[in-house]
Amino acid sequence: MGFQPDDYSAAIAFLESLPAKSEWTLTPMHELCGILGFDPKTVPCILVTGTNGKGSVSAFCESAIRAAGYRTGRYISPHLVDYTERISINGSDILRPDFARIILDAKSAVEEYNRTHAEKLSQFEVNTAVALKLFLDSKADFAVIEIGMGGRLDSTNVTEPALSVITRVSLEHTEALGNTVEKIASEKAGIIRPGRPVITGCEGAALEVIRRVAGEKKSEVVVVGASGAANKTDFSFIERSVSLSGTQVEVSSKLGTTLLSSRLLGKYQCFNMAVADAALSKLDGQGTLKISQEAMVAGFKNAAWPGRLEVVSGGPPLLVLDGAHNVDGASALAESIPALFPDRKIFQVCGMMDDKDVEAAVAILAPLAAAFYAAPVAYHRTATAKRVADAARAAGAGGVAEFPSAKAALDAAVAAAKKENGMVLVAGSLYLVGEVKAALLPAPAFQKNKQ
Repeated sequence: MGFQPDDYSAAIAFLESLPAKSEWTLTPMHELCGILGFDPKTVPCILVTGTNGKGSVSAFCESAIRAAGYRTGRYISPHLVDYTERISINGSDILRPDFARIILDAKSAVEEYNRTHAEKLSQFEVNTAVALKLFLDSKADFAVIEIGMGGRLDSTNVTEPALSVITRVSLEHTEALGNTVEKIASEKAGIIRPGRPVITGCEGAALEVIRRVAGEKKSEVVVVGASGAANKTDFSFIERSVSLSGTQVEVSSKLGTTLLSSRLLGKYQCFNMAVADAALSKLDGQGTLKISQEAMVAGFKNAAWPGRLEVVSGGPPLLVLDGAHNVDGASALAESIPALFPDRKIFQVCGMMDDKDVEAAVAILAPLAAAFYAAPVAYHRTATAKRVADAARAAGAGGVAEFPSAKAALDAAVAAAKKENGMVLVAGSLYLVGEVKAALLPAPAFQKNKQ
């Protein structure tokens, strides 16, 4: 019996019925992998964490490794529109029938585990376990695995990475990771393996923590930073071009200087490309993989990462999506928008998660806008439209309005932008970006394109 249309719905319903994580240990994850019949430490991979940039860095690394001739796996979270986005093989998202199969194949084992254990398996643990098993079953040569949250106790940390990447660290998920940069950096440093390198763009207190943990584990620390940075860097970068045509950066190290280009937009992609370059160079240098400069250049040019300064419509009006869901992300967006879209009147749709620092992020985003459209996100942790709107008003934004849904806010913003030849910027939670993306591209057509 082949794939039935209801199988995918059943797989999603099962995943969404699983309890939230209540106790932070890796024991259930290790046990689930054993029940499913594989050792996660045999998955050849790197782990990538960081407050921001981990998705772009992962996209650059996977694309370059694939360009070098390897069969790749990639695991990300969250998805924007479809669960299938979380797992990809050789640059293509897993198909719905395959996703349904791997989830439903694990269903009875997960249900039995949750019946007999006090510490239950969560949705993220199940997603992660089946992804790792798929990478082995599909004979992926190498996987790029994005940490979900933190590092030390994240489900992905049952693997044995060839090296670890920590992009940058700032305050996030403080209820789980700690209320200081040092505590959060310590959690993220939990992915460092003894004797294996860690690549980081951190500085200050976060870098000190990473150096301390790496020293205890006798692991090399490879530091990435802008040319002329205060701290000593092993890989330095200079922004060469940032425009709507793409981003170009020059990265230098003792290995030489490389000019890298990407279709991804925004000044912050210069940093992300430099971090990915350092990680790939180290993988090549230590003999884990063979990645030529040509493969790296080609891979970076072809890398895609939806929902991050993504132009989804050339207009009218111009429509741009960005998952600027925290203070660092908002700051990066606020720096990039005037450079990429000078003199554009911006009509901004914004929705945030309630557990984020909504007021601080909106204070950075709202001044970009001629008009600000606050909306809830169709997710249980959403901040109310009133909270988002109040934050915008407190930041001095004009033309602030509240809407009952992201769709209603988007429709109003599009109508206003058309009248004034402006642009619509959808910014905030990645769930908001996914919701808007789904509204623009209905699920059946989206899935057809994927397959």
